[in-house]
Amino acid sequence: LADVLVIRSILENSVDRASAEQYLSSVNRTWSIWLGIGDYASQKFDLVGYKQSSTAVYSDETIGSETGQPYIPDVCYVDKHPQPS
Repeated sequence: LADVLVIRSILENSVDRASAEQYLSSVNRTWSIWLGIGDYASQKFDLVGYKQSSTAVYSDETIGSETGQPYIPDVCYVDKHPQPS
C-alpha cells in the first residue's frame, strides 16, 4: 500500500502501538520511511523502520544501534534525510 494509505489506516483502526505495528508488518510495503507510533495508555513511543522487505521496531533505547546517535533517555529521534534501507 502507498504510505499515506497505511498511515490513514493506522489512525482509523489501531487502538494501540502493538496493533499499529502488527498492521505495518502485515501489509505490502512500498516506500522506505520512518514512522513514529505512540499511544496514550502506555505513554511509550516507537520508531518503525518501514521498508519494502520488512519492518523493524525501535525504542529510545534501541534506535542508536540503527542510527549511531547517542542514547538520550526518553528521546527517540532520527535524521530527517536517511530512510531505512
